[in-house]
Amino acid sequence: MGFAHDLRRATAKLRREQARRNREASEEAAARANAAGVEVGPLFQGDAKMVRVGAPENKMVRTEAPENKAEPEEAEANDLTSVPFASDQAALLANAAGLGARDFAGRPYSGRAGFNAGDVRGLIEELGR
Repeated sequence: MGFAHDLRRATAKLRREQARRNREASEEAAARANAAGVEVGPLFQGDAKMVRVGAPENKMVRTEAPENKAEPEEAEANDLTSVPFASDQAALLANAAGLGARDFAGRPYSGRAGFNAGDVRGLIEELGR
């Protein structure tokens, strides 16, 4: 009997201590809000359930329109960094001829790693540059 009685007393004491800490926290928050010029209600309201005041913000919804990648801008069209070249010579030929990424778009390459020098020469002849 003694142990159960002590357990109930300890539990009641812990609840009173927690209620005291909650009151102090509410008073401190109210004092900070008053100092800032904001009026707030109590932080803790005993055993009252929390009530949602609004729907949470859905962060997965995209707010801006997706970028249109079908037509690159003029600066991106002349950029050769996205074009796979099989050799440095092929990259130099393309750069010297003034070719851009738009010129290589949709064309298959014959090298294992990308466009080789023969592919670039054929494209230059085809475009008449």
